[in-house]
Amino acid sequence: MLNLNEYLKVCAESYDPQLCMVGVVHRNPGYHTRIPDGAIVHPTRDAADYVLALLAEGSAANVERAHAVLDRLLTLQETDSYRPTFGIWSWYYEEPLDRMSPPDWNWADFIGARLAHMLRDYGDRLTPELAARTGRALEFAAWSIFRRNVQPDYTNIAIMGAAVTAAAAEFREIPFLLDYARRRLRAFLTHTLNTGGLNEYNSPTYTFVALEEAERMLQLVTDPEIRRDAEKLRRFVWGELAAFFHPATGQLCPPNSRTYADTLSGESLDVLRQGTGLALPGPVGRPVFSPIRKLPCPAELIPRFAALPTPEVTVERVFIRKETERASTRGYAFLTPETAFGSASHDSLWVQRRPLSAYWVNPEDPDLPCVFNTDGWKDGREFASLGLESVQCGNRVLSHLVAYTNRGDYHLHFNHPGDDIWHFRELAMSWELTGPGAAIEALGDRLYRLRAGNWQMAVEVAPAEFLGRPVTLETVSEPGRVVLKAVLYRGPETAVRFDERLALSLPFALELAPAGSPVVSKPFEISVSGQDERISRDGLTLMGSHYATICE
Repeated sequence: MLNLNEYLKVCAESYDPQLCMVGVVHRNPGYHTRIPDGAIVHPTRDAADYVLALLAEGSAANVERAHAVLDRLLTLQETDSYRPTFGIWSWYYEEPLDRMSPPDWNWADFIGARLAHMLRDYGDRLTPELAARTGRALEFAAWSIFRRNVQPDYTNIAIMGAAVTAAAAEFREIPFLLDYARRRLRAFLTHTLNTGGLNEYNSPTYTFVALEEAERMLQLVTDPEIRRDAEKLRRFVWGELAAFFHPATGQLCPPNSRTYADTLSGESLDVLRQGTGLALPGPVGRPVFSPIRKLPCPAELIPRFAALPTPEVTVERVFIRKETERASTRGYAFLTPETAFGSASHDSLWVQRRPLSAYWVNPEDPDLPCVFNTDGWKDGREFASLGLESVQCGNRVLSHLVAYTNRGDYHLHFNHPGDDIWHFRELAMSWELTGPGAAIEALGDRLYRLRAGNWQMAVEVAPAEFLGRPVTLETVSEPGRVVLKAVLYRGPETAVRFDERLALSLPFALELAPAGSPVVSKPFEISVSGQDERISRDGLTLMGSHYATICE
């Protein structure tokens, strides 16, 4: 996992000696930045990582370069305490904070954490003047974190901010910040344990970040109270990873919150391999450098990563606990030796969510599982104001599409129209399967079989209307990929107000079974009472929202 020399070689190839920063080809995620794809940019976070790697290598030439890069990085922090962006950095040298859309306050956490490592692990390799400036920058980042004060449901930032403020408190001898860091970490632990799981639930990205941040605190902070709670958190996160890990595919069984890809990255799998000592399936990560010293998986959990304890495993969690059971977000995961199938009781279909998905073993390539996903679309892009409400029992799910009144466009929190009116030429949802020999077969008017490898997903869609028009179904078949698409609207651009008067419901049922299993159409029983819709099919009953609703 750690390959310092190769990492330094890659960075050196794109190093700009005039800017004293590393350049990369930009890939616009669709938020925070206006810089187009393909431009060469110089990221501040990459600069901080490069400084750490140069200091870790320790030769005179690399330490000299580290000083130059760090000097540049420190000049890019907002230091005016009267500005809302005090203490943070922009993503890129080319795009200052006042040009971002909007600035990302998380950069106080991300870069502040790296400054803390520079001081704790390599402070003796900095000049006194540079060490003092770095300490001040760390303190400014900590005050930004304090002023923002994210709540415990923002999993990765809630933890990382505790680490940064605790480290800053110790370096700068600020008892107030240390007390804040203690209370912040304790509040996160209390919230998480009371809820039963991480609010950014079962994330293929941020569950690993939570683990990393717990390890970071244990490495950077000496305070006994912080260290005690950090170790509790570390063990809890390993327990969550063990509960949802599917040994045959090397994936975290859905549902998944905050993911950036359909499958677990090689870097994340390397963390599991290193922690457990097991040869897990899946790709190997690219060479990376991390200043965090990895700690082993608790010994009692290692067998769970090697094999399921029983032929069928069901994991149920309350991820986000609200005042009522219906408002709470619950997760259901069903694992067998070859399959992993899970759902969330309700959540958005934005690009970083997987509220209803499945994996199963690819007989042609054990490192690349078959993947089944459910998505919502506006004009060909994932649409965060569409979501699902679902109920699951074993290998069967009953679900329906729902509209949200309080969510964004491509990003969950950004670009919501002030008048609640969305403009689009097409609104749709889809069920997609990728895998060897993927095929789709119509078995009836609204009944389909999606098959790949040794397993199939049966999809039955209830008749439905949207804006007075029937919802139509169409299929796409490509090598290794098939799609069943439900088109709610397609035509001239229309304007639709997403409020509590908008009726939108598309009930459907899924069943995961061995390939070739018989698929039988079964009736949907649907009734509407006020804002609510009751849907029953084949022994499952779902109480959902018939009209657009708030996403809790």
